Amino acid sequence: MPGLDEIVGQTALKELMRPKIQFARAGGLTLPHLLLCGEKEHGKSTFAVAVAEELGVPFSSSSAGTLVNVLDLSGPLTNLRSGEILVMTDIDATIRPALLELLIQAISSFSMDINIGTGPGARIHSIAIPHFTFIGTTSKPWLVDEKLRRWCIACQFAPYTPEEATQIVMRIARDKSIPLDIYAAADIAAQCRFKPGDVEVFLHRVASYFPVGVFGEAAQIDREKLRAITRFLGAGDFAPTVLAVADQIRSMEGVEFEHWVADLFRRAGFQVEVTQASGDHGVDLWASKQNRLVAVQCKRWDGAVGEPVVRDLYGAMTAANAQTGCLVTTGTFTTQAQLFSKGKPLCLVGFDALMEVSISPESLSRLLDSR
Repeated sequence: MPGLDEIVGQTALKELMRPKIQFARAGGLTLPHLLLCGEKEHGKSTFAVAVAEELGVPFSSSSAGTLVNVLDLSGPLTNLRSGEILVMTDIDATIRPALLELLIQAISSFSMDINIGTGPGARIHSIAIPHFTFIGTTSKPWLVDEKLRRWCIACQFAPYTPEEATQIVMRIARDKSIPLDIYAAADIAAQCRFKPGDVEVFLHRVASYFPVGVFGEAAQIDREKLRAITRFLGAGDFAPTVLAVADQIRSMEGVEFEHWVADLFRRAGFQVEVTQASGDHGVDLWASKQNRLVAVQCKRWDGAVGEPVVRDLYGAMTAANAQTGCLVTTGTFTTQAQLFSKGKPLCLVGFDALMEVSISPESLSRLLDSR
């Protein structure tokens, strides 16, 4: 397993963790719980494993998205050894309240209360858990329940520089016995958007399809050969444009997404005004075209937008005498939100519709006309 010295980049985070690790090892203590925050595919789980290696303790991992019933959580917890690190990925996923409370109890008191039996004979059995370190990973820390966050040290992952990402490419390539030159590595780093997870997948595909020596025993993969490999695998710039757009949108923050939607309306022939951060009454954009004023709200969400958000937009639209309200999201809409908008001049644009409109912006006007 890699230690912290083998982790490329993340200098500030390594400097934060080293004295804590030294203090824990010197005193025979368990490391405090951590919440690693950063973009997807940026190596958060690898960093957690490196922390375990530095401490000299075992680790196990699971995903919050797989927690369905009590056994899904109690099983991994009861199998923990003293000092072990439990890595739980995507901790921002929706966790059932009962399971969330059980997890919080485990990390706060190192015990679990399990209901045994049903009816009058039911009882609560308390199970002691060895002291362990919980490390949650998330790309959306604001979605992690505050009751869980307060037990953890929140640590922010930094973006990788092009130079750091190139080092990561070279290291992964060496591990997979792929003879890669530094210039091709830099191209792969950029092609994979400086994300170690994407680099890992791409180079795994290269290793699977191109055995060692296919380009000559002593030959390295240079930029020219990389272009041929990339074209053969259908990766990088050769992927469909709409997939690149989808990935771009999913990587955006809220304000960036608002400006992207504003540009989409402009390409559809609208004049657009982006509102200020405050005082917009729930409206992010005002779009006008041929005497029609459209109140636009943008939600960079992965989940479903509910009725209260749509209701607020409708109120703001009515107050401003706008002819149409349009809510654009990277997620979906709840059934209640869709029922509320029915029969009203409200246009709900979910991710599927957004992708279609991004291909042909002129269809946006037709979509609004249908409301």
